[in-house]
Amino acid sequence: MCLKSIIIKDAYPNGNNLLLPYIYIKGNKADKKIAIIGTQHGDEFFSVSIINHFLKKSGHIGKAELYIFFLANPVAFNENIRRNPIDGKDMNRCWPGKKSGTITQIICYNIFQIIKNCDYVLDLHNGNKNIRDWPQVRVHKHNRQKTEKLCKYLGIDFFINHKEIRNTLVEAMHKINKIAICVEIGEGKRIDSFYLNKGVEIIEKFIKFACENPKISEKATHIKEENIKKIYSSNNGIFIPNDKRLGKKSNLLGNFIDTINLKEKQIKLKKQHRFLSINVGGIVNKGQLLARVVE
Repeated sequence: MCLKSIIIKDAYPNGNNLLLPYIYIKGNKADKKIAIIGTQHGDEFFSVSIINHFLKKSGHIGKAELYIFFLANPVAFNENIRRNPIDGKDMNRCWPGKKSGTITQIICYNIFQIIKNCDYVLDLHNGNKNIRDWPQVRVHKHNRQKTEKLCKYLGIDFFINHKEIRNTLVEAMHKINKIAICVEIGEGKRIDSFYLNKGVEIIEKFIKFACENPKISEKATHIKEENIKKIYSSNNGIFIPNDKRLGKKSNLLGNFIDTINLKEKQIKLKKQHRFLSINVGGIVNKGQLLARVVE
């Protein structure tokens, strides 16, 4: 294992250089190049924890040549905010980047010069600060056939088939005929051991799939993005989530305490739905997202 870095000269407005760290590992008789990207959004630290846990716990890479950009967006990460504070750009809308663009575009360009030669790319994300995501894969419609068996092999029961968003990392890799997926897992505020171990398992299986191309008869469940419903709070109060049903089907979303009259009620859906994401609970405001569900 070797810690390397890309130095981007004069990246900051004051003329300072930017250091982009990454880990390079080459297995015995390596014949597949794989990239793992973490922390595209500066407030999503969970991928760093998963990658660190993978390297400490396992680190088994088989016949892979591995490039791990565990801190892809260091400027936003240092400020604990989603977008780069210098140019205000969302990194996952800037791929494949520009050699002489804004700081975020230049970061993307420099990373892309390395990962464009990879066969497989795993883009790790986690839920927003108040949202816990059940492990799920986001794929573009035109790339479904290449990735649905991979999703099942990763131990992820379903994948979300969504419209192609321009200039994401996954879209940029698809344009050069490489296999890439975006995995959403865990939450933004805390590190949970279940999701940490699940993330390590996903990395291990992703590498094994890329190197061994195992035969898989089963496929993950296909969910259309347009069928996902978002449930919002109808009032201010305290939300107690039914998080034990996350990833499973239920009609009980959780309990809600009205802090004006101190009355508690259940929040129930008319039909059974699979919970894809759920609010971690606590104080919620009217109009705040409580869950993403699908029948």
